[in-house]
Formats: sequence, C-alpha cells, structure tokens
Amino acid sequence: MPSARTPRSAAGAPRGGDAAATVTASPQQRAKADAASVLASIVAPPGAKRLPHGPAGFGGRLSQPETTFDPNHVDDLSFWQVPGTPSEALASVASHLPARFQSLGGGTGGGPGYQVMDEDFTVQSGLAPGDSAELFVDSGSSASGQAYVRVDVQVTWLPTRPAASFLSAGKVHAVVVTLVPDPNDTRKPPPPVTITDSVQVGQLVSLMNGLPMDPPGPQNCPAGGWGLQMEFLATAGGPRLATAYADSGNCGGALLLIGAGKLASRGFAIGGEIGLGLANYRLAPRVAAISGIHWGP
Repeated sequence: MPSARTPRSAAGAPRGGDAAATVTASPQQRAKADAASVLASIVAPPGAKRLPHGPAGFGGRLSQPETTFDPNHVDDLSFWQVPGTPSEALASVASHLPARFQSLGGGTGGGPGYQVMDEDFTVQSGLAPGDSAELFVDSGSSASGQAYVRVDVQVTWLPTRPAASFLSAGKVHAVVVTLVPDPNDTRKPPPPVTITDSVQVGQLVSLMNGLPMDPPGPQNCPAGGWGLQMEFLATAGGPRLATAYADSGNCGGALLLIGAGKLASRGFAIGGEIGLGLANYRLAPRVAAISGIHWGP
C-alpha cells in the first residue's frame, strides 16, 4: 500500500479561482473538474508512454492513489513509462509546471526490493471556490532499469455550510466576548466584554457568517494558545442565540453552536442544536481587535 503523507490543510485565506463551473454543479463535481484541469496541465517527460494503469510492484506506490485522511476528495491519476532515470523524470515534470504550482519538497522512500522518489506540489490558483489541490509525482525504476512515473492530483472540497448555521444580524443585539487563556498561562485574564454597539455587533456577526466549513481530515497544528468565546444574545443579558469559540493557534478552527447550548472551556460543546467546525482564518485576533481585548502570547 502507498505510504501516507502528512495532510497539508491550508490555514490561510479561503482560496477561490477562475475554474469554470456551473452554479448547479455539486462540490464533488466541481472538484472532479478541477482535478481533470490540473492533470491536463502536466507535461509528460520526453519519450514518455502513457499506461492504462500503474506498474506492479513498488509497494503500490506507482499504481494507487496517494493515501489521504480527507474524506471529501477526488483523485485523478496518470501513469507513464519513461526513458532515463526517476530523478530525470521528476525534474522534467517539475520544470514544465505552470507558475500556480508551488513545491512542497520531496524525498526518497521504499521497501524490500524497490525505491521510489517523489516531489509534492500545491496548486495556488485556478480552482473552484473552496477547493484545494495537491499534486503528487512519484517515480521509480524496475530491476531492469525501466523507469515509471505516477502523477496523482488530489482535490479536496469544503462541505457546504448548513443554512441554519448563519446568524441573523437583525436578531443579535449584544455579544459577550470572554478571553480563555492558555492552560499554562498563569496571568489573570481581563473580564468579559459585553458589546452592544450595533456596528461592532454587526462586524462580529459578519465575521462568523463569512467563515467556511473547516477543511475535513486531521491538521498538524501547534498545541496551546489563548482563545475567545463569543455569546451572541438577543439583548444584553437576554437569551443566548449562539455561542462561538476561536483559538489563536495557527490553524485552530472555530466552533459555532447555534441555540441556547453552552461551550465549556476551549470550545467543548454542551447541548445546542447545531455544532460545527469552521475554518479559523485568524478569527481570534480579529475578534480581539473589534472587542478591544488586549492579550499577548
């Protein structure tokens, strides 16, 4: 079986693109179109012969899709028999990639009786909104010296955010913002801030409504960091309409709980009608700026 590589879910601004997609296409259909478009832009090494399937052996590395932990993804693969060496084949593919590809590096691995070289890339643009794509290029040679290349394009799409998860600006008239310190931070946190200014309340509602769903699958994120809890109220001291939590870490996602349920320390959900993970995109610092909360690392 292929070896699993570290998932690389992005922790930056949402990526949109110029890929053609009809408004009626499902996220999976758009992802398939993106994958086909990316694969079509790959230039085979000179003298390459397209194969209907990958070569046997190589521990499955040259015949199967790259292992991923993201459930919402599609693969599009191409297999080639190439002259020369695996390193020459990798260099040829990399040298002909469009500028929207960014290298993530590569390496050499293998098992009993085989060795495979690889290089991975992210696709920076040209994708349907909400899609992210990676290109995995693997090459190895048989005992006779024949080299092969497998190109695997993986496109991950974000799940659609439920309509009921969006806050109604006309119903929220107060937001209580509470700082949650890092567990190892012994400083006394500032008291909670209650915001009733209509402009600031609107900004916080817009921030939450502007977040897409969190990318599926595990993410490699540093532990610790402070966070902010937000209670969205109908009136100051009135009924709770929703609660959100945002971590200050590099990719600590935000959690939104619709309804009167509560979030315990650091975003653990207790009750509520809808609880969902949202992509963070530096939400905590932005909320801190709006609410006037100042807290260092």
